[in-house]
Amino acid sequence: MKIFFLLLISSLSAFGELAPSVYEAKQHSASEYLQLRITHVETNAVPSGTEVKILATVTQIIRTSSQIKAAQTLEIHYRITSHPKGWCGPGEIPLLKSEDHTVAYLTKVKGEDFYIPAAGAMSFRNF
Repeated sequence: MKIFFLLLISSLSAFGELAPSVYEAKQHSASEYLQLRITHVETNAVPSGTEVKILATVTQIIRTSSQIKAAQTLEIHYRITSHPKGWCGPGEIPLLKSEDHTVAYLTKVKGEDFYIPAAGAMSFRNF
């Protein structure tokens, strides 16, 4: 019976997700916290998943450290990774759609003209 429970517990932990407090901390430390309207989504299939490039218009600035302005167009890059069934780890960043209106927690890539999600799976939604 003990072996059964040990196997049950170990198999349940294989579906683990990061604690909400981890995502909240990442949102809090994001250098850019904005409201966006998604204007264009481009995807490219790669062996490990999908590369995503988004163009979005800033509709509201809540916090910025890179002097983003309202109505500015931002380019956002990220990857959605394919994982085997039962994979343990953080959730995936969702694939946004054109005309979506969303919050965004972002980080500017140093020396580049694009941004990346700063809070993993919770980069485009609030708690």
